[in-house]
Amino acid sequence: MTREQKIARIEKLKKEIHEAYKRGECSSEIVNKVNECTRLALEVINEW
Repeated sequence: MTREQKIARIEKLKKEIHEAYKRGECSSEIVNKVNECTRLALEVINEW
């Protein structure tokens, strides 16, 4: 996955997480999305 693809995925996950937060949802699926978002962000930072 390229840096740009990772950033695009982070943006998509961010929107999904925010929508779930507004609904008051806190499922394991949301937790997994937060973890994926964090992992991708760290990868992007390390590539920089």
